[in-house]
Amino acid sequence: MMPDNRLDPALVTPSYEDAGLFKYDLCSLNLSLLPGVRRNARADYIFDAMIDGKYRAPIFFAGRRARQTFLMLDAMTRMARGVPLADPADDDLPDSNPDMYLAYDGPSIPLQVNGAWRSPVIEDDQGFARPMHQFIAAVWTLNAGPGPGMQFGAPPVR
Repeated sequence: MMPDNRLDPALVTPSYEDAGLFKYDLCSLNLSLLPGVRRNARADYIFDAMIDGKYRAPIFFAGRRARQTFLMLDAMTRMARGVPLADPADDDLPDSNPDMYLAYDGPSIPLQVNGAWRSPVIEDDQGFARPMHQFIAAVWTLNAGPGPGMQFGAPPVR
């Protein structure tokens, strides 16, 4: 078992946290969060999302930003119970080249997210190294109907 070399959580400052999370330039994505959420060993929330209605990728809400996901978690609970959302996204996906798309046509939560991509390399079941693409959220806007959206998160501290 590998030793846990993480800094004591009481000593983690926003700049220390963000230096580890946001190593690359920020970009903006419009995406649709899909039902279901999971947590990793660091207590980050991980949602699956459709990006541009075509591509599926994990979206991480990490560190101090994970505490601000309460509205998305509530919406996920309502979707699981079959309660309609205030403004459901239109997730019609193109039919061409089905191997390129992981189609999803159920309810989702529209979100505009500023964050950074990272590509950790993981070992698959056969022992081969495989890059994995993850998007780390910094600031996001949740639109729950008409009017301006609600903004959460924080720009990275440099």
